[in-house]
Amino acid sequence: MIEEIKEQKLNYILYTFMIAFASALLWAFAKSFAMPVIMISCAIVLLWKNDLKYGLPFIVNFLFVNGKIAASSDIDIGLIVGGVVLIITIIVFILRNKLKLKLGYFGLNLWILAILALVPVLWSEIATGAFYFLYLSWLAYLVVYLFFVNSIKEDIKEEFSYTMEGLIILLSLECLLSIFRLKVTGGSLNDIYSLGWGICNEAGIMLCVAIPFAFYKFYTTLKTKENILHLGVLLLGVIGIVATLSRGTIIFAALEYGLMILYMLLNKKLYKTTIILVILGLALVSVVVVWKFDFFLGHAIDFIDNNGRFDLYNKALFALNKNPRNFLFGAGFAFDTDFKDAVFVCHSTIYETLVCMGVVGLIFLLIHFALKYNLVMKKPNSFNSIMLIGFIVVDLYGLIDNTYHMYYYMIILVMILAVIEKANKLGVE
Repeated sequence: MIEEIKEQKLNYILYTFMIAFASALLWAFAKSFAMPVIMISCAIVLLWKNDLKYGLPFIVNFLFVNGKIAASSDIDIGLIVGGVVLIITIIVFILRNKLKLKLGYFGLNLWILAILALVPVLWSEIATGAFYFLYLSWLAYLVVYLFFVNSIKEDIKEEFSYTMEGLIILLSLECLLSIFRLKVTGGSLNDIYSLGWGICNEAGIMLCVAIPFAFYKFYTTLKTKENILHLGVLLLGVIGIVATLSRGTIIFAALEYGLMILYMLLNKKLYKTTIILVILGLALVSVVVVWKFDFFLGHAIDFIDNNGRFDLYNKALFALNKNPRNFLFGAGFAFDTDFKDAVFVCHSTIYETLVCMGVVGLIFLLIHFALKYNLVMKKPNSFNSIMLIGFIVVDLYGLIDNTYHMYYYMIILVMILAVIEKANKLGVE
C-alpha cells in the first residue's frame, strides 16, 4: 500500500513537471496558439479522469504560456479560444458532477468586490473597448474560486504544491530563454523585457508566489530521495529570480527565502541541510551578481533614488479626489484615457484599489486580507505556516508593485485559497 502511494506520487510529479517543460516549449514556439493547445489538453484530461487534480497543471500554466508580444488593448485569438474551451470545460464538469456552488469562506467578499469593480464602468471614459473586460475581472475571480472550492473533494495540497513547483520551472525557463534571445539578437539587458503574457517583473512576482510550495515539499520530505528534487526546484527558482533582472523580485525573494530558512531552523533545527541550502543559494546569486555587477549596482541606486512610483501614486490620488463619486467608488480600471494600448497601473495594491474601487473598495479588500490571514492562522500546521510567510512577503511586495487586480496573480491566489480552505475543512495536516 505504501509503495503504491509512493508510485502514485512519483507519477504525479513526473506528470506535472512534463507538462511544465511542454508548456515552456509551447511558450517559446507556439506563441498565442499555446493557450488553446493547453486548454484543449486540459479538457480532454479533466473530462477523461473526472478528477480536478489532473487538470491543475494545465489550468495554472494556461495563464503563462502566451509568448506573443502585443499591446494590452489587443484581444489575442489564442486567449479567446483557450478561454472559451476553459468555460465549456468548467460547465461540463459542474453538470457532470452535479456540483452545488456554495459561497464558501470567501464567496460573499468576492461577490462584493466584483460588484464594486464593475460600478465605475458607468462613468469611466474608456479608451479602448477591450478594456471593458477589466471591469468583469473580479467576477471571473469569483467564478474560479467557486469552481475550485466546490470541485475539491479531498485534500489536494500535495498535488497543488507539485503544480506550483512546475510553475517555478516554467517561469524560470521563460526568463532564461528570454535573456538568451536578447543576447543572440543584441538586445539590451538593461531594460524590462516582455514574456508575452506579461513582463519579467510579473514573472518575478509569480515566482515569489510559487516558492513557498517548493519550500513546503522540501521541508516535508527531508531524509528522503525526493528531497533532492525539491532542492533542485528551489535552486532553479533562485536562478529564475535573478534572471528576471527585477530589483523588487530579488529583494523580496531574498526576504522570502530567508524567512523560510529561519522557519526550518526554528522548527526542526535542520542546521546541516539549511546551511547547504544557504551556501548553494548564495553561491548562485554571487556568481550572477559578480558577472553583471555594474547592472545590479545601477539598478540598486535607481531603486533607492527614483523609480517613478510617487508620480503614479499622485496620479491615482488626483483621479480619486476628482469628485465624491470617484472617492467612494473609484475612477475605474481604465480611468486614464491617455493610455491607448496599455492599462495604467499604480504599482501598489493600496493605490490601485483606491483608483479602481474607491475607499469603499479598499475597505472590502482589507476585509478580504483579514479573511485570508485568518484562514492560515486559525489552523496552525507546517503548510499553513509556510503559506503565511508567502502571503506576508507577497503582500509587502504588493505595496510597491502589481499583485492584486492583476489577472495572473488573482486567479492563482483564489485557487490557493480554495486549496487551503478545503484542507483546513478536511482536518488534515
